[in-house]
Amino acid sequence: MTKVYHSIKSKYTAFLVLGVLLASLLVGGSGVFLMHKSIIKETTTEMNLNCHMEAEIVNDALDSSEQSVKFMRQYAQRLGVEFEELVSDDQARSAYDEKLEAMYRGIASNTSGNMSYYFRYNPEYFAPDEGFLFSKAHGRATMGGGYIPVEVTDLSQFDPDDEDVEWFFLPVSLGHGTWVTPYWGDNLQMNMISYVEPVFVDRKIIGVVGMDVDFDRVLAEVSRGKMYKSGYAFLVGEDGAVLSSKSLGEKESIGEEEVALFADQLRGYSSRNRLIAYRYNGIDKRMVYYMLNNDMKLVHVADEAEIFAGQNQLIFNEFMAALIIALVLAFIGYRFTKRLTRPLKRLSEAAILAGTGDLNVEIPGQDRQDEIGNLARAFHNTVVHIQQYVDYVQNLAYKDALTDVQNKAAYDMSMEQIDVDIRMGRAQFALIMIDLNRLKKINDTYGHEIGNRYIINLCSKITDIFAVETVYRIGGDEFVVLIKGDDYAQREDLLERLRRHLEVDPSQVKNPWDNVSAATGMSEFDPENDGGSDEVFKRADEAMYENKLEMKAGRA
Repeated sequence: MTKVYHSIKSKYTAFLVLGVLLASLLVGGSGVFLMHKSIIKETTTEMNLNCHMEAEIVNDALDSSEQSVKFMRQYAQRLGVEFEELVSDDQARSAYDEKLEAMYRGIASNTSGNMSYYFRYNPEYFAPDEGFLFSKAHGRATMGGGYIPVEVTDLSQFDPDDEDVEWFFLPVSLGHGTWVTPYWGDNLQMNMISYVEPVFVDRKIIGVVGMDVDFDRVLAEVSRGKMYKSGYAFLVGEDGAVLSSKSLGEKESIGEEEVALFADQLRGYSSRNRLIAYRYNGIDKRMVYYMLNNDMKLVHVADEAEIFAGQNQLIFNEFMAALIIALVLAFIGYRFTKRLTRPLKRLSEAAILAGTGDLNVEIPGQDRQDEIGNLARAFHNTVVHIQQYVDYVQNLAYKDALTDVQNKAAYDMSMEQIDVDIRMGRAQFALIMIDLNRLKKINDTYGHEIGNRYIINLCSKITDIFAVETVYRIGGDEFVVLIKGDDYAQREDLLERLRRHLEVDPSQVKNPWDNVSAATGMSEFDPENDGGSDEVFKRADEAMYENKLEMKAGRA
């Protein structure tokens, strides 16, 4: 049976009332206002989320080098050598160097984004050119190849305040690890950003260990993150200066005067739910930012006209539609005004709820066969599409694309909740750190596609023991399992089951990538001594590395 379409115009043609005009304009205006607020909120969330996701990609590259350097600093301080022995005994110092270099090469080879690594002795106690430096980007001739030794810098040729040797004297003066402001390395012929840690022996700083990341590759990743044709992305240092390879020597396209317009607003960890507005060269712009783990800020900028082009057209169309309807209704009549305003009011209330983020709101009037029914169904479809988009974005933000387990962003969010539980005195959990062995060998021998299958095979073995929602991939070959609730009492048994599950007779495995090998380590939260989840993570990481060393010793 064909449904009859009842036009609002046919219902009200006999009655002409100026009050209908005013009421219609009021309802239409409120709808446009609510729509404007909703679109502003969605655009702000989308730009901030995109900036956050790009920042996490850069953070992953920086964190990998930072964690490797911290491990090497701990390793260097635990070799059991004494300060006087290092200073006076050349043979002991040579043996110390060999151990450091051997361990460093293995760690550096498995560090994402690393281009060079080094250990330099403190010229206060040793020769000013003593130590070692290895790079796979020296002279830009061996990029992608293995590490080769490079002549080290003679520190006696520089003033300690010289920016060219800030990589050495800054961490020594601070007494702790630090990221060094991006700089041009003459001996490596590359723009780089370095993380450096001082090495203590008998409470004296005997030198520093560090790694260099190719800063041009970081900037290339940053530039790919822009969202609009008019958009651009760049890094800002702690002092508010624009950081890029261009700022290290070439002409800079992003003017410092532009950054100065919003420098005062670059405060806090991120712009969160703000879309910062400013005007430059007669163009209205909007900006969001996110702080990286080395205190640089990733900034995304785009022209306001492009950002809100669709919104402005939509608002104009909605306003014109509301005005036309209002003019028509002004000539239609007064008698059925309540029948018109009642469903519109309910629809407006639903729009307000949707504008506040309640996407499960019930949309009334969808069964009507008139303009209100069309509007209700269109609004319902819009809410459904927005919900689907939000679900899609959240899945991208918190799922690892390769393994389909939780990713680093999801892990950080879980640890934020864990830290809240710690502060409330209700935390009980353990962390298992899992590090995949032989990934580089698999990649080098069979290619990265097979390497990905190797990673997936490990993830499959982990999820055989643990629920998918408790497993996080926080690095290329690193996984973390969060144990709490009913599983906490069985944590030792679960760890042992995982280790047995990973033990495979190589002769029974057809393909090398099916013979998964991984080091594991677990640590429990100690309410008496632990102030946060980071301390539990560090102990689990140390336990994992001890297991890795035991596995290497067993193979030897």
